Amino acid sequence: SQYARNSKSAEVREAAFGALLYHTQPPPAALLKAGMADPEPDVRAAVLEIVEALGLPEAREYALQSVPMVGESWSLANQIARILSREADPESIRVLLSLTGVVSDHTRKSLLAALRPLRGDEIAAEYVRALRSKDPAVRALAASLLADLPGRKSTDALAKRARKEKDPDALQSILEAIGNHKDPRSVPTLLSLARRKDPAIRGAAIRALAEIGPGVPTVRTFFLKLLGSSRWEDRVYALDAAGAAGDRSVLKKVIANLDHKYWQVRHAAVQALGSIRARESVLPMILRLEIEEVQRVRAELAKSLFVTTGKNIYDFADTWKRWWVEHGTTFLVPVRIALGCFLVAGGTVASFY
Repeated sequence: SQYARNSKSAEVREAAFGALLYHTQPPPAALLKAGMADPEPDVRAAVLEIVEALGLPEAREYALQSVPMVGESWSLANQIARILSREADPESIRVLLSLTGVVSDHTRKSLLAALRPLRGDEIAAEYVRALRSKDPAVRALAASLLADLPGRKSTDALAKRARKEKDPDALQSILEAIGNHKDPRSVPTLLSLARRKDPAIRGAAIRALAEIGPGVPTVRTFFLKLLGSSRWEDRVYALDAAGAAGDRSVLKKVIANLDHKYWQVRHAAVQALGSIRARESVLPMILRLEIEEVQRVRAELAKSLFVTTGKNIYDFADTWKRWWVEHGTTFLVPVRIALGCFLVAGGTVASFY
């Protein structure tokens, strides 16, 4: 207690309060109050940890008092988040959201983790209100939190913010949240943003459209065009979406991308075919394997052929061709294959004896 109160070293005061946390007797209230007047943020954090552990009624008041001192102190911001997230009242939520603009990325993740489990209309309303913050970091955090709170009000608020958002990081968070909501009413906004020149924004909008799915006619038309785009990056986005949706109706366009000049497109096409798992894709993948020179694409071809056929022939094109000649006419795609059964050629297997 004397070190915690009187030492001139902030590190010693912090360590002394840290030791008091594990003492069999709780520190005197006067000592904790004195610790809350300490000018060092990390010392305050140590005091708040004791206050929280003891379940003292002053915990919320002490946490709110400490907010102006946060600066770049991860420990203080994290401790404030732990206390205020348990309160879950509108004022505590507003304070926690305001912290995100003044802390490090690591602490921002802690704030997100503390706030994410919270639910309720009042809490969602605070997040919607935070979308209008002047600080882009606050807007980004609010969007990430709204991603788990679908509903007409939050979806409409995200779409409205997306149309006027200038900060690229905040906009990407907003688009990811819209995708999570899977609300078709957001499609016009997403289609507009999917035409942006910025590849990161365009990609985020396309991924959000993929989450909504090709069941919406305008989304389906958009992705059909994108599979033949002059931008190879856009083809990758569209192929990823086709694979995620398991959309067999675009199978011909996906197969056509096996011959694209960029290996990234071929890789994405092979991944999509592995997700769609269609009989018609087996021979085109075997023929591609025969001429493919990029090892990463060859490895993906071996994997997609395995999950489609159940045959573990690695990337041996001649063997695959012989197998297809013998079994192609009668082949039927088996039930879902466990990828854990797939072995890389030349690898070894360890098992428990």
